Amino acid sequence: MLLTSDNMTGKSAFFFDQMKKDKVNLIMIICNHCPYVLFRMKAISKLVDDYKDIINIVAVSSNDPGPHPEDHPDAMPVFKTLHKLHCDYIYDADQSIAKAYQAVCTPEFYVINKDGIITYHGEFDPSHTSNDLMPTGSSLRHALDLTLIEKEINWTINSSFGCSIKWKNNG
Repeated sequence: MLLTSDNMTGKSAFFFDQMKKDKVNLIMIICNHCPYVLFRMKAISKLVDDYKDIINIVAVSSNDPGPHPEDHPDAMPVFKTLHKLHCDYIYDADQSIAKAYQAVCTPEFYVINKDGIITYHGEFDPSHTSNDLMPTGSSLRHALDLTLIEKEINWTINSSFGCSIKWKNNG
């Protein structure tokens, strides 16, 4: 199922092999080279460690590695080890996952409830490479906590901000 709304919240999720039905899932669209991902990696790894026994977490790299060889799938295991990323980190070779979720940047985050509905599609937290806030994952953590207790997310969700996804040239 492809998702078609600009605001993904409340839409049925696109399921792929690594998603767990009847469990809260977190899909993180990341890549190895993005300065916005790298700025948050310590906090992302901490969040993964804090939630990995409660929810299913999958990191996905959808970038065409042509413009950034460090995004090549062969570099992903080193990146995962270097940053102590204790979740699956898969390569979206045909970019179907990024397209299904209408991902536009890295990092981008999607929380999917036990019924397969996206409850959150937004920022990691308000930190940015251009402000003095340190990454903590506060926005995403709050969304995960509410989803885990089946409560509605009732705030205005800020979009993710980062590097654009590097799409393959299909023509």
